[in-house]
Amino acid sequence: MVSKVPYTTAVLSGLLFSAACFGQPMRIATVALDNTSGTCRGVEVAEIGGTRYAFCSLFDNGRQVGVDISDPANPVSCGVPFNPPFGDQFQDALYFDGYLFTAHRSGGLNMIDVTTSPCSMTTVSSVGTHYHFTGLHGHEESGQKFVFESEHNSGGSSGGLRIYDTTSGSLSLTGSILGNDRDGRDVVVTSDGSYAYQLDGGARSSVDDVMKLNVYRVDDKTAPVFLGRYDLGNTLVRPSGNYDLVLSRDERFLFSANDLDGFRVIDIQDRENPRVVSTNAREGVRVEGVELYNDAGSIAILTYRLPSGRGLMAAVNVSMAPELSLLWKGVGDTSLIYDVTAKDGLIYVASQADDGLPIMEVWF
Repeated sequence: MVSKVPYTTAVLSGLLFSAACFGQPMRIATVALDNTSGTCRGVEVAEIGGTRYAFCSLFDNGRQVGVDISDPANPVSCGVPFNPPFGDQFQDALYFDGYLFTAHRSGGLNMIDVTTSPCSMTTVSSVGTHYHFTGLHGHEESGQKFVFESEHNSGGSSGGLRIYDTTSGSLSLTGSILGNDRDGRDVVVTSDGSYAYQLDGGARSSVDDVMKLNVYRVDDKTAPVFLGRYDLGNTLVRPSGNYDLVLSRDERFLFSANDLDGFRVIDIQDRENPRVVSTNAREGVRVEGVELYNDAGSIAILTYRLPSGRGLMAAVNVSMAPELSLLWKGVGDTSLIYDVTAKDGLIYVASQADDGLPIMEVWF
């Protein structure tokens, strides 16, 4: 029998989150992913041959695990984790056009066929990267397929944006724009393929160098143009971080998870002049992820970490952005939450059990 998870202490500022809590989900399943220590850092969901799968990526060893989730209450792991090239620490994953793309810190970027046999993955293309932290985005335009990849600035090297053409079933570098004043993190692209927005991680980790948004003109994929870095406001007056970025369904706003600086709504209706229109933060609470819950894009799932280190989830009504209202909060009972993917009313959670082993949870 599955019981509802009790509320915990409120974590987000009540400035804008004023609606009554309702619709709190419950956990319906947990599946172990590997018997070695590590964390599940990414979960991507795909419909393949009439069966739904989740692809979970493990941080410490860079491996991937397929999970049959056709019965969400009884997920079944495919078994032995797939060990791709660049088995360095996993950082980010993307399911796009029938392939799973995985990025591995100082290793590289893999393009993995998961459609032919979801439980027997095959690497079809790999490229080396300097250093990847977060930031993969798939984009289709006029029959061409592109993957945008963010480069982290490590040790004073250049960071920024790379664009790969994957139309032919391999990773072909099409365009690149790097600079030592940039530190690429999560990235999104407008549906017309004209603009890319990228969180900047703060390459020099100083107060003046964090909480920035990089803006690129990318209509010519072979020659992207860097338009500038825009200040998102470092409210805590100390180095923080930029973790996750989502484009609203109507493409008027960006929703960003900004670590100790909380959750922001960024107006991008003037594409080349973004501006912050809503900021919600609480001292000591790390907002680490944001995911749109439904097709309408009216609800965002936030993941956050308490000062104790405990990971939890909240749901926010963003349909009237920049005005926000809280739907529920304080959901989660594992030690950490690293990533969530929402599909058809279900929330798939990449997590770590209290014993340190990687797990995936299903919430409904």
